[in-house]
Amino acid sequence: MKTISFASFLKQNNVQPQKKVRALGIDLGTTNSTAAEAVFDPESLISVQVSCIPVEQTGPDGKSISPFVPSMVAIHKGSAVIGHGAKRMRSHLAENNLMWRKNLFFESKNDMGIRTTYHLAPQGFRYAWEIGGRVLNFLNDAACAADPAGFEKTVLTVPASFQSAQRNDTRKAASFADILLGGFIDEPVAAFLDYLFTHGLKGIDLTSGPKNLLVFDFGGGTCDVAVLRVAVSAADNALCVSPVAISRYHRLGGGDIDRAIVHELLIPLVCRQNGLRYADMGYEEKKRFFEPSLMGIAESLKIDLCDKIQKRREKNPVAKMLDRNLVSELSGTFECRVFDNVIRLKDPVLTEQQFETILQPFVDTALLYSKDTEYRHTCSIFSPITDALERCGFSQQKIDLCLLAGGSSLILRVQEAVAHYFSNAVTLVYPDAESIQTTVARGAAYHALALALTGKGVIETVAQDSISIITDNGPVEIVPEGAHLPYPADGEWGVITGFAMPAQAGPDAVKVRVELVAGNDGRPVSTGVWTIENTAANKGDPIRLSYKYDENQMFHLKMIIDDGIERPSYEAEIENPLTCIVNPNRTEIAILELEENLKTGVVSNNMRDKEYQRLADMYAEVGKREKAAYLYKYVLRTWNQPDSNILNKLGILYGEMGNRELQEKMYREAINTQASDISSPLYNLALVHKDRGELGKALAAVDEAIARAPYSAPYKVLKGIVLEKDSRQKESKRVLEEAATSFDPMSAQTDWELSLYRTCMQMLAKKDKAEEAEKEQIRRQEAKRKNQVEMEKTGLLPAYIA
Repeated sequence: MKTISFASFLKQNNVQPQKKVRALGIDLGTTNSTAAEAVFDPESLISVQVSCIPVEQTGPDGKSISPFVPSMVAIHKGSAVIGHGAKRMRSHLAENNLMWRKNLFFESKNDMGIRTTYHLAPQGFRYAWEIGGRVLNFLNDAACAADPAGFEKTVLTVPASFQSAQRNDTRKAASFADILLGGFIDEPVAAFLDYLFTHGLKGIDLTSGPKNLLVFDFGGGTCDVAVLRVAVSAADNALCVSPVAISRYHRLGGGDIDRAIVHELLIPLVCRQNGLRYADMGYEEKKRFFEPSLMGIAESLKIDLCDKIQKRREKNPVAKMLDRNLVSELSGTFECRVFDNVIRLKDPVLTEQQFETILQPFVDTALLYSKDTEYRHTCSIFSPITDALERCGFSQQKIDLCLLAGGSSLILRVQEAVAHYFSNAVTLVYPDAESIQTTVARGAAYHALALALTGKGVIETVAQDSISIITDNGPVEIVPEGAHLPYPADGEWGVITGFAMPAQAGPDAVKVRVELVAGNDGRPVSTGVWTIENTAANKGDPIRLSYKYDENQMFHLKMIIDDGIERPSYEAEIENPLTCIVNPNRTEIAILELEENLKTGVVSNNMRDKEYQRLADMYAEVGKREKAAYLYKYVLRTWNQPDSNILNKLGILYGEMGNRELQEKMYREAINTQASDISSPLYNLALVHKDRGELGKALAAVDEAIARAPYSAPYKVLKGIVLEKDSRQKESKRVLEEAATSFDPMSAQTDWELSLYRTCMQMLAKKDKAEEAEKEQIRRQEAKRKNQVEMEKTGLLPAYIA
């Protein structure tokens, strides 16, 4: 079995440098960042050495030296404090007069590529790439201090799911740090490269055929899952990697476990120790004051407990699962300033059983949906894993190798869960904490050294499938399966002819559908429309197609009518066309963009209240109810008058939060507004009373709702339900029959009305009608899906003469 090593790579490329060469790899992480140098020294017994760079980090309370630099920046007394100093200051916000995104910045990597500015911050700190640039500059200065000669190449890592906007912001960060960027390497590829060269793949022969590798990178702020196909080319012995699927949950990381500890254990403990009621604290107190102050404590408790669990495992590998009696404790008193009050937390503890309870939803293989609140995000690590596998059509049994990376993969329970899930795969785990947290930086250093010595990377990216364009004569291949990127090899544009206009263009525009597919099964890649108008073009006029597919997996396409006359062309850039990327939280991104528009003045004054309502609606949609309620109440304060619609929404939110007292209060306040024709709060109030078993009150509320909206069939259905619960079957049947005749035809009913219509028919034992309603519900769901597909399929396919 052939050994794959960095030395064999150099030998294969006939590289024999006569001088010392240094290269730098930097992992700009969400939570922590690290830098590693790779040195080739022909005079050393070990010609290639890769090591992480210890960085001196200074804060108000002293110095520390570590390869891990927290990706945090604080402004203290007019100067930027970076790394451990900023992290320690975060635990004392009030004392240091710090406010997130004003003079304290962390997890800014999540803001790369989106239109978020830190508008309260001073110049030079207002963009995520500026914060990232300061961290990069800090690491680069530390690396250069060891040898003023500098580095031949510097490579940065990026998540494999980063799109062009995010990569461009990372490029800006490098420029801000005065780093001459030698290129990017995807984080999962870097982790694999380091493991391959550091530990080798014992018993795994990549020359025998492609292997499916899943890289699970569970860090402090993100959870990246990449499915890669790795192989050694028989032609030139090159190490080839084909990205197959990427899933990035940029709101799921070890920090979410820390927030769970804060909100489930530490804040309730603070309340008990200080005689406070948890329910009396609002969004601002919990999120703005308590959470930042307690996050460091939660992380310290977690790390200490995980270390104890690991040591127990090393001492006794067969320890019983039931012996969960370890405890982590921080001795001392910790202060948190909430507005003008000082709140104290004394001797916080985290037991193993508490930690196991908190971890359970993060390692659940059955419940894969997200549970979001305005305070924290809870999601199983198997959600991104399952997404990635489903996108590429793989079962867990098809994974040959599973590599664990990232600091949160140090949690033994996480390691065990992943290894059990991929029971057929060889699980690759680093032997110590530092290695697993620095693997990405070291892999980047190897890549940078390869570029410095040979002009190319160790790993060559390969198109795992073909890319074709659909024509009236079937698919025409543009990029063949197995093509090495860039394609064409010189990085220039390739040209394909033989295409032609499908119809004549003149006064009427012609729309040409540009549909790209992958593989023999024609998996959709992209669909666009080329509108040709205000120009004369004949049916059959030749079309020239130009393309290139670069090493960053950006596919470029141009189409023009090739008759020498200047006409409208079609141009497209498609990122990762052959990689299935799951980047959830679209609503979260929309929230960030709307908040950005509100705080930077993009939204005009006369539209601000309306947009704040829309923002509150979106927060409610993603389950962040207290934040949504906070925003609805802000709008009411701004108007200085009640609004039945907003009060009704507040009632719904308080009901979802389990606060029945405020739920009823909001509904009654909505009912009592001047808009006496508003009936929905009465309907909702009736639901509240029904669910409580207060049937008399429920009946009174629904009767008043019907009085305000006498033709509302759904209200009558609710009345029928209440009457039946009150054992008044005859009255219930009469009301339901009246409701049945009041409904519009099914085709004109809203989804809500259709649901109650079906309930009505079921209660009246009208089986046929109930089945018709169910079929209509299924038809609508299918129609929505088909409409979305058909919206993408407009226009005529280009003609092609084979």
